[in-house]
Amino acid sequence: MEQMRLLLAIVLTVMVFLLWEVLVTPEKPVQAPQQQKQTETGKQPSGQREASETTQRTGAGSTGKKTEKPVEVPAKTFNSITVETDLYRAEITEKGAAIRQFVLKDYKSGSDSGSSLKTLVSGANPVGTALVRFSDRGLPDISNAVFTTDFEQSSLEVRKDARSISFFLETAQGVVLEKRYVFHSGSYGIDLIVSIVNQSDSAVPAGVSLDMTNPPPSGG
Repeated sequence: MEQMRLLLAIVLTVMVFLLWEVLVTPEKPVQAPQQQKQTETGKQPSGQREASETTQRTGAGSTGKKTEKPVEVPAKTFNSITVETDLYRAEITEKGAAIRQFVLKDYKSGSDSGSSLKTLVSGANPVGTALVRFSDRGLPDISNAVFTTDFEQSSLEVRKDARSISFFLETAQGVVLEKRYVFHSGSYGIDLIVSIVNQSDSAVPAGVSLDMTNPPPSGG
């Protein structure tokens, strides 16, 4: 069972890259150096124009203000989406866009020939795993919220090149969160990219947390 625990740690933690992209408060206008023009008499003009530029930066741990271009959130709902690779089968649920099932294709739950495939994430964890929460308590708990997607199918096959699926959620405050899973053929690794866009009228503290809680494999 130690091997199974190690495999669980590899599957659910290694190669999960957490990235949040928050459009932050524009910095103070940067004043360009005043141009000193000499008149024909050698005197400077009485009034000088000042040029300013407003910049934006992307990063974590900062506050954000409303973006100028709204993000279009897909309206397509789904119950679950199944992902098939050569090594595992995973199921992602609409609630929290969480992984609620993860079955290994090359491992059995027992030594008998009729044993079922090894399940790392199952119904023993009713909420699933890979849940994202806002760090700021002023924002709602989205771990059980219903996400939408722009993926049109009910299943995804990963046979050669990496494939990805994005899930979206917009809060009542106008904060849009995207969870994008990237699946790789021939690997148990799953990339998770979390992007946040603030479309509200007020600044929102940046930061999210990732919950990988999952009961230990059965029999371990």
